[in-house]
Amino acid sequence: MLSDAVCPLCLDFYRNPVKSPCGHSFCRGCLLQGQGQGQGPLLCPQCQQEFAQASVRPARSLRRKAERARIQLSRLTEDQAPSAAQGAGGCSVRPSSSMKEVAGLYKEMLRNKLGSLQKQREHLDQCRGVEAANRVELQKYVKDLRENITSEFAELQQFLRREEATLIVRLEEKQKLVSREIEDNMIKISRDLASINQTISKVESLLDLQEMELLQVITSLHYKLDKDVRTLEN
Repeated sequence: MLSDAVCPLCLDFYRNPVKSPCGHSFCRGCLLQGQGQGQGPLLCPQCQQEFAQASVRPARSLRRKAERARIQLSRLTEDQAPSAAQGAGGCSVRPSSSMKEVAGLYKEMLRNKLGSLQKQREHLDQCRGVEAANRVELQKYVKDLRENITSEFAELQQFLRREEATLIVRLEEKQKLVSREIEDNMIKISRDLASINQTISKVESLLDLQEMELLQVITSLHYKLDKDVRTLEN
């Protein structure tokens, strides 16, 4: 059949046909179109199977079949041309078998094209449905995540406020404790300082005495000290 020599992508007779590892055949240009000209993997337009470019093999039998189909179609077209010319002169002409075959071929090619377009439309409708579901899922995910973030930060802020209040109370208690220690130390220092100042004044007054007065005072102090010692011993 002539339709066996038609590429399922361009719906024209094969040009430089190749066969993929999954068993589907295409024009080389149709297969590579939109998939780059590098050495990366290819995707079968019919079954979506991935394969390496190096695994694609020339389909020589399809090339020969396409060439014969072109010749046959050309002959069929030439054969029906006289009948068409006679019909144009106003004569009632019944379609010849050649015309029917040519018209049948074109109808089959158109049906193939229609089927391919319908499959593409179905695929795009499915893709659109998937993307619409993805959009809804994304919106729900972002909404839930935003609520979780807001909730977690609110809890974190509440925890930090509690920790702040606790630390401030501890700091104030520590301040009070240290302040009491400082006040006690200041009182003791003031007492000791007053005692030292009093002693210094006494020593300075002694240094101002004359020799006889100094000796009398020292003797009196020794006597008083001995008396106090004896009193303690008794």
